[in-house]
Amino acid sequence: MKLRAISLTGRNPAPYLPRIKEADILAMVLVAGVRQAQKAEPLGADIVIAVGYEGGGHLGRDDIGSLVLVRKVAQSVSVPVVASGGFGDGYGLIAALALGAEGIEMGTRFLATEECPIHARYKQALLDFRETDTTIMGWSLGVSGRVLATGFSTVILAVNKKAVRRSDCCRFWQGREIASGHLMESSARTMSGSFKGSASFSTVHPLGN
Repeated sequence: MKLRAISLTGRNPAPYLPRIKEADILAMVLVAGVRQAQKAEPLGADIVIAVGYEGGGHLGRDDIGSLVLVRKVAQSVSVPVVASGGFGDGYGLIAALALGAEGIEMGTRFLATEECPIHARYKQALLDFRETDTTIMGWSLGVSGRVLATGFSTVILAVNKKAVRRSDCCRFWQGREIASGHLMESSARTMSGSFKGSASFSTVHPLGN
């Protein structure tokens, strides 16, 4: 079966786009700003995915909300734009279309599906937590990301505020001790201990429900 599309994110797509185009594969480039989108198009991006501040996981550095970003990107490039960051149902799809996007990218919502191989407690947490139960961490290292607000993320934020070295944070992520904190034995143990209950969610609901 031929690979039909590749999504690029996190680094400069320039070294990879020529090979992708030679293989006749659709190239989708994720951006967090208008300038990035305008650079991606002449490099060969077939689709630009504009991810706003509401997104889960790694974010851009400019903290631009999805409503503002998607519209600005759609006005700034001629290739199709996909909206990402906070979109999870049919209502969000309609909003994205109104902003000039051709569709939406969903990530977090699919974590809570039967097919996704993550821990059941994590799935249940995604269902139980409110819209206010996330936090941004990693900003002091230039790698900010939105995560669920748990005991583990609270400790990470405390480490960030102490402005420790990147190597110290890396040791922490791996579950090792550093000199300045009350650290938990491992990220996996902390994550599983932060969630209660078990998931009964079997599949994602159709758009609009």
